[in-house]
This record gives sequence, structure tokens and C-alpha cells, in this order.
Amino acid sequence: MDEREAAILNPLTDQPLVSAVIPTRNRPELVCRAVRSALNQTYKNIEVVVVVDGPDRATIAALEALSEPRVKVVALSESVGGSEARNTGVRESKGKWIALLDDDDEWLEDKIRRQEERSRQVNANDVIIASRVIERGSRADRVLPLRLFEEGEEVCEYLFCPRGFSLGEGFLQTSTFFINRDLLLRVPLVKGLKRGQEYTWLLMATKDARARLLVMPEALAVFNIDSSPDRIGKRPAWRDLLAWIQNHDRYFTKRAYAYYLAGGCVMDAITSKESTSTILALLRECVLKGQPDAKCLSFFLYRWLFRPSVLKMRSIASRGAAR
Repeated sequence: MDEREAAILNPLTDQPLVSAVIPTRNRPELVCRAVRSALNQTYKNIEVVVVVDGPDRATIAALEALSEPRVKVVALSESVGGSEARNTGVRESKGKWIALLDDDDEWLEDKIRRQEERSRQVNANDVIIASRVIERGSRADRVLPLRLFEEGEEVCEYLFCPRGFSLGEGFLQTSTFFINRDLLLRVPLVKGLKRGQEYTWLLMATKDARARLLVMPEALAVFNIDSSPDRIGKRPAWRDLLAWIQNHDRYFTKRAYAYYLAGGCVMDAITSKESTSTILALLRECVLKGQPDAKCLSFFLYRWLFRPSVLKMRSIASRGAAR
């Protein structure tokens, strides 16, 4: 055991230190709820690193009022964006493992214990352990993803190419991620991205760094979709989604590229009431740069011609890439 590993073990339990990393700004009540969910874990050898992304006295005061020695507040003098705020939190952390948590989400109390136990069963250093999540809205809860990731499967195809016709089949949510700290230091999140921050990192890590992805069947976190009315993922932005995939197409199979356009860009273009010529341009991109099969084209045409309710048919692909 090297000096660093010895330093992050709890002398009473020999549990590796886990660092929760939470970026936040101007949401003191929400971030304190997230912090409490991390502190209330059954796994106790945990620190919480909250990165306040720019001037925000109210949030700092609320965090200080918790009077919790396990909470470390990193206050940035200017906003650097979600990706770099997370990178800062990783650099400021001391844990062997990093557990990401969005400031408007929560963990179930056994999350870290279950994921740390799973990590000891894996014969790999670079591992990303996710789980199912409870998507909580004002109408109802549901558990996602509907289908678990299979080892050996292309990550991009798992995320964007459904085997059936149900949305939410392949979906990974940031607040479930449990990641080796060394991997995040070697492959940091890309700074400056407005959309697709976590999915971009996930595709990079599993392809460039050949990290191993595991998705646990338990729902271990709560994804609060209504707690933040200004979530980027709720705003139509097909141009941003198209630019994102065009800039990162090396991480996609042609099939996944086509499904992403059909499932994400088209739906957002429809909600933006774009013209027929715009929809046809997206179809051209789908055919020329992707490899659409019959199901993919049926998704495309159904959403264009019948324009199903956005509330019912809003794409998991666009929501995931938008966060």
C-alpha cells in the first residue's frame, strides 16, 4: 500500500475515502439537500467537495451553516462552467473514488456502500460504475434505464439506439457515476461545452482510455426533473445538439449517429417549429453521415409527420446530452 492509499483509508474500517463532487451556483436550498444526501450515506468514509461556480454569498453561507467538517467548499472567483467546476472538485478531492452529484439531485442512503462493494469485485483500475436512477417529476416517478448496459456493447449504441420502441431504454444519469479518481485526472471533462458534458466524457473515457463501464440494476439516486425549471435539457436547441455530435462523431458508430439525429435533433427541431427544409436537411445528414436502419427512419418520420406530444416523446437522447 502506497502513502496516498494509506492516507485515504479510514483507520477504523479500512474503507477507502470517497469524494462526492457537487458543482453549484445560486441554488443554496437545493445544494444543501444534495449535500445532506451525501452525508447521510451508510458508507461513512466520505468527504463532500462543493464547488461554487462564481460569486455566490448565499450558497456559501448556507453551506457554512451546515457546520459539517466533512464538507469542503471551493469558492471560485468567476464562473468556469459545469465541466471545469467538476474538474476543480476532482483536483481538490482526496478520495480514491469520485462520486458525481448534481446540486438538484439526491442519493439514496445506501448508494456509496453498494458501489464501493461492487468496485472491489471488478478486476480493473479504470472503471465507471453507474446505476439505475429514480426519475422524479410532479406527475410520477419512474426508474431508468429500462435496459441495463451489456459488457462489450458500444456505449454510444447503448445510449442512443433503442432495441425496442420505448424511450428511456438506454440512459445514464450523472448523479449515479462512481469513478476512479485517477481516471478523471487523466481524462478530465471537456471545458466550455454547453451541452453533452457528461456524455462526452463518458464516450471519451470508454473509447480513448478504454475504461470499463458497469451499470448496477439498483436505483441508487433520485433525478429531480422538476426542481430546476431552467434546466438546459428542457429548452429546444437542435442546433446545439447537431453541433455537439458533429464535433464528437469519432465517438459514434454510424448507426448511433443516425439514431441520435432521429431521436434528438428532429424532436427539438419540431418543438422549435422549424421548416420542412430544415427537417429534410436533418434527414440528409442522417442518411449521408449515419447508417439508419428501418426502425431509425420510422422514428424520424413518425416524429416529423405526426409530431407527438413533446411531454410524452421528448427524447432521452437529447435530455442526456443536454445536461
